Amino acid sequence: MWKQQDLENIDLGQECYDLVINFNYLQRSLFHQIQRSLRPGGVVIFETYLLGQQAIGHPKNPAYLLGYNELLNAFRDFRVLWYREGKFSDGGDAAYRASLCAEKQ
Repeated sequence: MWKQQDLENIDLGQECYDLVINFNYLQRSLFHQIQRSLRPGGVVIFETYLLGQQAIGHPKNPAYLLGYNELLNAFRDFRVLWYREGKFSDGGDAAYRASLCAEKQ
């Protein structure tokens, strides 16, 4: 089962999801909630913009941009299955992004 929620006003619960996906959205207060909401063996897939994005396009507000290694550090207690950060084009316009796939132990 999946849910679509308003992330500004949510309690994700505890150990109730097998998968949490977050793309192009940064609300740092959700890091702990995402970690807590995953069951052991559950996976988080997270990708959003890095601070370097300010130099080449939107978003420019640092509140919506990850610092370098911030995403990796936020999930340091998880088993990282895949991680990258930097400037990537992926077939479209270049963007500074951080991407993570990690498993809760």
